[in-house]
Amino acid sequence: MPFRDPIRLALLCMVLALPLAGQETGRKPASPVSIREVRVSLRLAVQTPEGIELENKLLIEKIRDRSVDFALTREEEWSLQLQDASDELIETIRNALTQEEREQLLKKTRQEGLYLTFIANQSRPDANSRLIAVAAGREFLQRYRNDQNVREKVAMLQRTLPALERSIPRMRTPARGRRRN
Repeated sequence: MPFRDPIRLALLCMVLALPLAGQETGRKPASPVSIREVRVSLRLAVQTPEGIELENKLLIEKIRDRSVDFALTREEEWSLQLQDASDELIETIRNALTQEEREQLLKKTRQEGLYLTFIANQSRPDANSRLIAVAAGREFLQRYRNDQNVREKVAMLQRTLPALERSIPRMRTPARGRRRN
């Protein structure tokens, strides 16, 4: 059936083009490469010199295309080197962020680490764990007391730390006068 009517031909072209247009705009932009993705890729690489080199090159391309959502600490660099990350891969990760972005991510990582250390240890039944929690809580307050991004955590630590500190000496002192039945 020939298309003699130009309107029908135009409508047909538009209908056929809709799925293609939807594919272009429906795609989510790729998320930045995570430290977990780097570690897993290196771990799953074929353990030959060629396989490791290929995986490093693939990761470098991903990072150049998508950037990263983490900043390398010295410990993470060392850990990646132990997992066969090339110097070029580590340099690409370092250069994926501006200095300001890197500092912000490192600050956030330190904040989360101190807070999670506090949370993980504050309700444990032994004095040593609670001492670890108190030290993490104090450091968090010292570093971030005036940071408006974590004001709820600061307020919670300010309420919780005094009681936690008072609980430690009681845990170290053996109970007196208790009888065992």
